[in-house]
Amino acid sequence: MAEFDATPAVLDRAGLGALVTTLAAHDRTVIGPTVRDAALVLAELAQS
Repeated sequence: MAEFDATPAVLDRAGLGALVTTLAAHDRTVIGPTVRDAALVLAELAQS
């Protein structure tokens, strides 16, 4: 079993955008909070 580092990390806006872009490039669907019709909903995030 592979070991992993469980140290917490913080992403800034640019880092989050890069993560979403990288996941999408690897055919992953990224879901997150989005504002739609004045309400917060979960939806597929667009690449940044």
